[in-house]
Amino acid sequence: MDYAIVKIGGNQYKVRKGERIQVPRISQKEGEEIEITDVLLLVSNGEVKIGQPTIPNVRIKAKIVSHLKEEKIKVKRFKAKSRYRKTKGFRQSLTEIEIGEVINEKEKKEKLKKRKKQKNQTTQNLPKN
Repeated sequence: MDYAIVKIGGNQYKVRKGERIQVPRISQKEGEEIEITDVLLLVSNGEVKIGQPTIPNVRIKAKIVSHLKEEKIKVKRFKAKSRYRKTKGFRQSLTEIEIGEVINEKEKKEKLKKRKKQKNQTTQNLPKN
């Protein structure tokens, strides 16, 4: 079970790859790709990485699916014995995003080094003609 805890718009969200979440409005257009750099915690392959406050070199790609508004919240004011009543409504603007892949720069570099070592070892083991 791989997941991450990210900070978007002042709120923290637990996200997984392929999951859709609603966050406070993001200014980009629908269909655009965004990168989330505020990764506070990352769990992958049973290994837990905790940021202080964020994990360096870790990004999460996400795609903006749609912009929408939340259900209306009604706020009422009332003062007793004076016939004072006021009602206001509020709808929060939201953006729905779909979480893509987690990019860990450090792991990518380590994998590339391992591949290079393996290639060098296989080329050294080949018989010379």
